[in-house]
Amino acid sequence: MTEAAPAASLETLYRALAQRTLRWRFGQWYWGDAIAVDGLITAERHGLVDLSDTLADIERWARSAPVSFDDALAPFRALSQLARTERIEPVAIERAALALERLPRTPEGIPLLRPHVPEWRHLVWVDSLYHLPVGLAMLPPRPARERENDALAVALETIHVLDLPLGIAHCYESGRMLSNRIAWTRGIGWALLGALDLIAELGSARTAPLLDVTKRWIRQLAEHQREDGHWRTVLGDASAEPESSTAAFFVAAALHECTPAETVDSATLQRAIDAVVGSIDRHGVFVGVSADTHAAWCIDNYRNPPLRPSPWGQGAALRALDAVVRRRGWDGLDEPAHLK
Repeated sequence: MTEAAPAASLETLYRALAQRTLRWRFGQWYWGDAIAVDGLITAERHGLVDLSDTLADIERWARSAPVSFDDALAPFRALSQLARTERIEPVAIERAALALERLPRTPEGIPLLRPHVPEWRHLVWVDSLYHLPVGLAMLPPRPARERENDALAVALETIHVLDLPLGIAHCYESGRMLSNRIAWTRGIGWALLGALDLIAELGSARTAPLLDVTKRWIRQLAEHQREDGHWRTVLGDASAEPESSTAAFFVAAALHECTPAETVDSATLQRAIDAVVGSIDRHGVFVGVSADTHAAWCIDNYRNPPLRPSPWGQGAALRALDAVVRRRGWDGLDEPAHLK
């Protein structure tokens, strides 16, 4: 799908990806920023980047950016982790908590993330499963048990209203009680990683239903993987074009600490790893990623999107490479062709 990077070690490729991601700066939050910041934090733990600029962006947002409903797209998990190690000021956590508190909710109790946008104000989005439940679980000021119960309920109810026999729908309109029934493939990736991160935060004893559905999604994705390791933009739709970010989500989910090793076969996983690595160009840009995909009711809107580098593409690839390193080590994987 792209011009391959020159021969390089996994560490060199990972470093280039992380360094390039730093060039996406954050003055206000948008869809996909959360996974970019999550990915940068893990890259820093491997000694690949300096987060000074990102921390400065967070501080500037917390203190001076106009307050808006866009705050509800903040990287809640990352902010909580940074606050625990006292790397950001309390004002950032206070602002993030307020962003969640002021969101309206559906009758099912699901926060509505875009209440200020007329055509989206009653929509539940699958993308929100990545950052919203884990944010509800981690952010004060509510007691831990109360916020954890709320986070789990929100995750399960969101999955319930969006669930499909194959995958999960992109959006649900609360007034009509109707989903668009389109299994947007990257949306499955958002749901997968968000659910697994929530399981890691709450523990397996309370989250068995979440783990069951993540295993189902992983297996359904595996059944529809292309020979080149990528996925089409709509699961099970032969008319949809392929894109690269789903492979990154798949690798990060398949190698997640909460995913049982037997959930995915090694050949499927290796194809996805090869696809991810093969989509990182010589400049550290993760290419072949479908552009911003807004919720729609016509499947044609999903089948052939433009491809464009983005924070969510970079972040998904960073999380994928972090998962490979953590589970297999820097030298513990079969080398894709252009790394040999």
